[in-house]
Amino acid sequence: MPEDKKEKVTITPDTILANTQGMQMGVKVTKREAPTLIVMEQYGTVPFAFNLNLHIRPLEEGCELQLELDAELSMMIKMMLKWKAERFCRSVYNTIGRRLEPQVSKPGSYE
Repeated sequence: MPEDKKEKVTITPDTILANTQGMQMGVKVTKREAPTLIVMEQYGTVPFAFNLNLHIRPLEEGCELQLELDAELSMMIKMMLKWKAERFCRSVYNTIGRRLEPQVSKPGSYE
């Protein structure tokens, strides 16, 4: 993560919160089914409700990760937030991937 962005992102075992453009957008863990599923929902001052499901498939080496975003958005919000939502999902995906990487060699250790 770029140095100038680090102070704007807070990561705990159950939350990821980013301060951007006067808003605190983030996700918090609401359910875990180790080692295959993590369910998150909106956290902070997010202008719409959503769930983010992380499906994890352990492989012989590493794992495969699939993100599923479930949100009901009006057409106007879709147009305004589409690229931000895609960027946010990529950021979550990359952050979780980096956090899981050291644990992949120990199957079942990431909860």
